[in-house]
Amino acid sequence: MIDLKMQLASIAANNYELPSDINVCEVLEAMLENIGSLDAELRDHLIYATLSRWIERNQLEKELLSEIMTVVTDDEHLFYKIDIKDVTSVFTRSFSVLIVAALVYYHRQHGLFNVEEIKAIYEKVCRYFREEMDLRGYVDVQGWAHSAAHTADAIDELAMCDELNQEHLINLLELIKEKIATPSYVYVHEEDERMVTAVVNVIKRSLLSDEALIAWLRSFAEREAFESYIKNFNSRLNIKHFMRSLYFRLLKDSTYEILTNVIAEELDERSNF
Repeated sequence: MIDLKMQLASIAANNYELPSDINVCEVLEAMLENIGSLDAELRDHLIYATLSRWIERNQLEKELLSEIMTVVTDDEHLFYKIDIKDVTSVFTRSFSVLIVAALVYYHRQHGLFNVEEIKAIYEKVCRYFREEMDLRGYVDVQGWAHSAAHTADAIDELAMCDELNQEHLINLLELIKEKIATPSYVYVHEEDERMVTAVVNVIKRSLLSDEALIAWLRSFAEREAFESYIKNFNSRLNIKHFMRSLYFRLLKDSTYEILTNVIAEELDERSNF
């Protein structure tokens, strides 16, 4: 791992250019094996930063990119220990889903996956978002976990894929609502902003009617009450922050006046809370 860190630091110092004298497959294998490293510099600033730039700059062969997607969505990455209470495994999952986002972005620019492959990726991201329970943002010493924000980035990219239809978009909105309304954690690291970005791009696909979007916005108030005061407080606070973020994101475009009016009404209902 020390050799990998030194190698990636040298690459980063050279503007993340892909060296001509390395075995790319070996380096990628080492990067993916350590994608959840508890060393924040290695995980975030070197592995993710380097790999995302190589993907964005079209510096890797398409076959390699497809292989990377297969790895980062497998049980040892996107679903690594997801059913076990563990305080460190989230880093592997959350940084794997960030690579999913980068690869779907590449797909939208250059074409990488067929329709069925995109739908399979969509299903895995949806499953991950439903099952991920570790919602911490910044963790002392170990750095960013940020699973909700990172998954929102992947959902944002998927929302813009032509391969996905109205039904897929509605499901994405429902998943976002479920995660926003969580009673277990109050988002404090702009997770709401990242999820709003995904919602705005769902809206911009223009596949969903105003009626469907309004019904979705109003359904936040219909969620089932939790068993304790603080859980209800947490959930309602997350919803308020999300609604405010969405309101101001849509406010600058008069096209969305109907939606912003509904959001304002929903916020007014919560004004005494």
